[in-house]
Amino acid sequence: MKKTRLYIISVALLLAGILASLVSIYFTYGTLGKEMQMVMLPGSQQIMLDKGEYVIYNEYRTWINDKLIDNKDLDLNNYDISLKNEENGVFVELEPVKDKKTYSYKGREGEALYKIDIGDPGTYELTANLKDAGSGNGRVFILTVDRGFLVHRLLGMAASNLVLLIPAMLALIIFVRAYTMKEEKG
Repeated sequence: MKKTRLYIISVALLLAGILASLVSIYFTYGTLGKEMQMVMLPGSQQIMLDKGEYVIYNEYRTWINDKLIDNKDLDLNNYDISLKNEENGVFVELEPVKDKKTYSYKGREGEALYKIDIGDPGTYELTANLKDAGSGNGRVFILTVDRGFLVHRLLGMAASNLVLLIPAMLALIIFVRAYTMKEEKG
C-alpha cells in the first residue's frame, strides 16, 4: 500500500512539473515582444525610451496591415540612420553590433544593427534617409527598437526547464525509492 502511494506521488509530481513548465512557457511567450517598438522608415518617427540599454534591429521580414515586407536584400549602408533626444537635441551614439543577433517571432524576423545606451528617458526621434537624396526616398523598411527580447526569451526557457526538472527529479527519486522498497508483509 505504501509503494502505491509513492508511485501516485511520483506521477503527481511529474504531472505538476509538466503543467508548471507549460504555464511558464505560456506566460513567457505571451509577454515576449511587448517592448518592441516598430519604426517605419525612411523618414523619421518619434519613440519613447526609458533609461537603459537597447538594441536596434533591422526587421527585414514583417507584416504590416496584412502585407508582407521582405527586405532581407536591402543594404542599409545606403541610409543615414540617427537617433536624437527631442528634449535636448543630443544625438545618441549608435554602436554597431559586433555579433549579429537575430530573432524570429510571430512571422517577424530581424537582425541586430546597433546597441544604444539611453541615459535620459524621454522622446527620441529615429531617422533614416538615403545618403544619395537624388535617388528617391528608397524602399519602406522597419527598424525595431527593443530591450531584452533575447534575454527575456532565454530566461523564460531556463525557468520553464527548471520548473520541469526539479519535480521530475523528485518524482524519479520517489519512484526509484518505491520500486526498491520491499513489500510489507502482513
